[in-house]
This record gives sequence, structure tokens and C-alpha cells, in this order.
Amino acid sequence: RAGSGWKAGPKNLGLTTSGEFGPILTTVVGDAIRGQVRWGHWEQGANGPVAVLRYLVPAEISHYTLSVGVAGKGVAPQASAYHGEIAVDPASGNIVRLTIESELKPPHQIFDSSIEVEYGPVTIGGATYICPVKGVALSKVSFPSEDTKSPDPTAPPQVFLNDVSFTEFAELHGK
Repeated sequence: RAGSGWKAGPKNLGLTTSGEFGPILTTVVGDAIRGQVRWGHWEQGANGPVAVLRYLVPAEISHYTLSVGVAGKGVAPQASAYHGEIAVDPASGNIVRLTIESELKPPHQIFDSSIEVEYGPVTIGGATYICPVKGVALSKVSFPSEDTKSPDPTAPPQVFLNDVSFTEFAELHGK
């Protein structure tokens, strides 16, 4: 399963994501075709017009998991409802961008997660492939107050940002 996680505690405060390089695309496209896909809009891409489709995946069919943890309470993996966009180059059929925005239900609504992955041509071993070239993950967490089970409305949320460029692609040779 592709997913994203946030964990809070003395030694593991921060944002961890996984699956941007491969599994996330398979997960989203597989879920989206079983969910709802509709036309979004045209936008100008680096090489011409890009078709943008919007999708919505309910939690009941989702394979996108988030691991939401609060200090002292452990980590609870949860299949999340989510929505986003899939941008496609109509000339080649290649996906050029994928976005994901989670839709968590109580008690995990204190956590908000978004991911964007950009794809582009990469030369590996003399051949050109479409691969992830950039990934951005943004999470916002409102911490519960010490004496209640609800977020403290006066406390500002903590924001975590991962901004990754995928570089130095290489051909792997197995035995």
C-alpha cells in the first residue's frame, strides 16, 4: 500500500512518506477507476496543453493508508478517503502530475495530508522512461490539548513539508 505517515513522540516527530516512486501511482489510478473520475480542465504544461482529471476515492475502496500517531497513543494505520488530480499529456498519454489530498474522519481529523508527484522523461541506460522527478508532501497537525481528546483551538497547527527531487537515476544490473 502506498501512503504517508505522521508520528509524534520524543524521538519521532515529523513527516514520513513512502510510495512516491511507483506504488502511489498504481494505488491512485487503481482506486480512482473504482471511485469517481471526472473532467477537470485544460492547463498549459511545459510542452503544451495538459488534460487534468479530478478523482474522488471513498474510504471503503481506498488502498491509500495514513499512519496517524499521537504521543503516548501509538500509531494507527487507516485507509483514508482522498481526492486529487491526475494531469495527462494528451499527445503521449503520459501522466505528468498526480495530487492526493486525504480526507480523514474523527478522531483523525486533526491531521491533514497532501502529496504532489511530478513525472517527466528520464534517460536510463540509453532509453527514456517516464519517472517521478519531484515529490512534495505537506502535512498539518493540530495537537490535542493535554486534558481533552480534542484539538486545542488556540494552539497553532504544526506544519511538516518534505520536498524531494529524484535524481541520479541508474540502471541496476542483477545477478
